[in-house]
Amino acid sequence: MVWGIVLIVIIASIFGVIPYQAALIITLMTAAIKDCKLLLNIDYFLLLTFICFFIFVGNISNTNTVHTIVSESLKDADSVYFYSILISQFISNVPASILLAEFTTNWKPLLLGVNIGGLGTIIASMASVISYKLYIQSYPTDGKKYLLKFSLYNFSFLVFFTLFPYVILKILNIF
Repeated sequence: MVWGIVLIVIIASIFGVIPYQAALIITLMTAAIKDCKLLLNIDYFLLLTFICFFIFVGNISNTNTVHTIVSESLKDADSVYFYSILISQFISNVPASILLAEFTTNWKPLLLGVNIGGLGTIIASMASVISYKLYIQSYPTDGKKYLLKFSLYNFSFLVFFTLFPYVILKILNIF
């Protein structure tokens, strides 16, 4: 019940009903009172990595060079789709969506592209980074084996899911 209320507070802050600072304080105080161990078990390095991705995206999107290149590259739905997949491979799909959203109104190919773009490299999705970290904690000597299998499967799915929806959407004339 308590965590449900905290979730409602967080969602309210996302929609601007309450200030995000209040939601943060309420969440941290609840965690400290209810279960202090939660605060000790947070992967702060991973959280910092994710925050740095967003800071990086914010900084590069304000540079003239990136602004010019991205603005000129995202001319139509096709380019938005393929660039969102490509950029997701290097800065993760959520930061890629935030970066590209500033430069296009083609939200359908952007959303599809960044979702598909979560496949591919290990950093294309933070969930993949988390799964890798959990795996090597349990099997420390199998990290290379995991990455090889992960990459083989993920890139295979990336190619399939990049081309299949694109062809279908072109046939249906949705893009």
